[in-house]
Amino acid sequence: YDELSKALLTEMNPGVQLGKTVTYSDINFIYLGWIIEKIMDKPVQEVIREHILQPMKLSHATFNPKIGSCVPTEKLADGHILNGEVHDPKARILKEHCGSAGLFANIDDLKRFCERYLFSDDFNSHLLKCWTPSGQQTRTLGWVLEEKDDHYALTHTGYTGTYLWIDRNASYATIFLSNRIHPYDHNQEYLLWRDQLIECIRTAY
Repeated sequence: YDELSKALLTEMNPGVQLGKTVTYSDINFIYLGWIIEKIMDKPVQEVIREHILQPMKLSHATFNPKIGSCVPTEKLADGHILNGEVHDPKARILKEHCGSAGLFANIDDLKRFCERYLFSDDFNSHLLKCWTPSGQQTRTLGWVLEEKDDHYALTHTGYTGTYLWIDRNASYATIFLSNRIHPYDHNQEYLLWRDQLIECIRTAY
């Protein structure tokens, strides 16, 4: 934990394209989690449970699922199969201090989550604003923005194969739960099939 934390704080170099181009990274949410911990004086995952999961009544969403309650993901080089453990290696080391990955949820909780975004009066309009440089991939606060007709929808892809699409303008959401890395990673063919299927769903409404 200490070695990784030190590396994240001292060895990250944004480069000369900072503010000019979009490069995916989850380090920003790790940093954000640490800032939250300093303010709240408790692990970020505990803060998420208290201030997000519990108020939204996401009763099955957890950072510590019971073994066997979720599908396995990747088979590691040593033969260990990840089951009920976060796939991201940084998150496995940082544990409760990681704000970028590690949350498990079932379809009922994801439906409730999407409904909150679609129909709640406390929806933040800043989420439909592009915060990235002109001409680059359109991203907002924690989401990718994708154009649908004359408006934006919020989208998010999980590395393990999941996908979420929330179109507040159309009162429509798509939850796609799948697993592209079992038993092994680097399944590029899967991504092509998944993206084609998702495109069919998005164009059907």
